[in-house]
Amino acid sequence: MARTVGIQEETPQRLIYGAGAVIRNYDSAKSLDEQTDNFMGATKGGSELTIIQELVYPEIDGALGKIKGTARLKQDTAKAKITFVDIDLDTLLDALPGAAATESGTGTVTITRSRHPESDDHLTNIAVITDHAAADGSVGFIITDPLATGDLSLKFSDEFAEVAIEWEAHYDAAAPSTRPWSLIYPSDSAVS
Repeated sequence: MARTVGIQEETPQRLIYGAGAVIRNYDSAKSLDEQTDNFMGATKGGSELTIIQELVYPEIDGALGKIKGTARLKQDTAKAKITFVDIDLDTLLDALPGAAATESGTGTVTITRSRHPESDDHLTNIAVITDHAAADGSVGFIITDPLATGDLSLKFSDEFAEVAIEWEAHYDAAAPSTRPWSLIYPSDSAVS
């Protein structure tokens, strides 16, 4: 008896592998090897991108429901959730916009927040780049002008500490119609 499955001849060439690298201030004009200083470190559980889109529809007398072709985009942004096991001071400060680290004189720093987030607290972007079966380093996402907007979750345990951060993309006032997110995927010529 034959099984009904969605596997196609091209399936092995369309697979995406690995958690990838999280890159602070990613530059698409440079190779990944040229940007290793911007890699944010090892993650746990991969990275998750959510594109938030709110559609609105007009209320039309006599219509029993939503009418095809009448949807309008009211909101469009993106959030990324990433849990790090490789934790450095820059990542902690990225997670707490408006915070600063002060040397304590004992080989440690104290991180506190004394102000509201400002424009300079936004990173240029955060990217997650991983491998596609057809081309390494060719799949991922970029969120632009991200600011950590979720709660900072720092978990200590008998194993390894981890810090979970949620960033939200922000529009730039100088280009308010430019979406603050993009997806990266190999072109058809690379996949075929």
